Amino acid sequence: MTEWTDAGKYYRVTEVVRPELVVLNDGLRARLLGIKERPEAGGAAVAFLREATRGQKVFLRFDSIKHDADNNLLCYLYLSNKTFLNAHLLKNGLADVDTAVAFKYKDKFLSIKAA
Repeated sequence: MTEWTDAGKYYRVTEVVRPELVVLNDGLRARLLGIKERPEAGGAAVAFLREATRGQKVFLRFDSIKHDADNNLLCYLYLSNKTFLNAHLLKNGLADVDTAVAFKYKDKFLSIKAA
């Protein structure tokens, strides 16, 4: 059963495929907007997402583009306590900014990465 709150619909992450791609409990594949795998980080980003989302409820926020070319849902991923996971990956050097797509937080993400 999926819960609804004022934050929207809550999900659980059932699989972390790559730092920018997760599978949700209803089978949806969600791609984290603005995030690109950073090979030199090794598996640290995947390990971080697995640990951060284990047993946690997450919710999604969307931008102007809803799906990518592979029909993955494009989103900003948040824990129920409002931790912004896309930005957290960048702040901790676990991912790079994906500049191939236009998105609302591109300038913010680039400034986080530069800091």
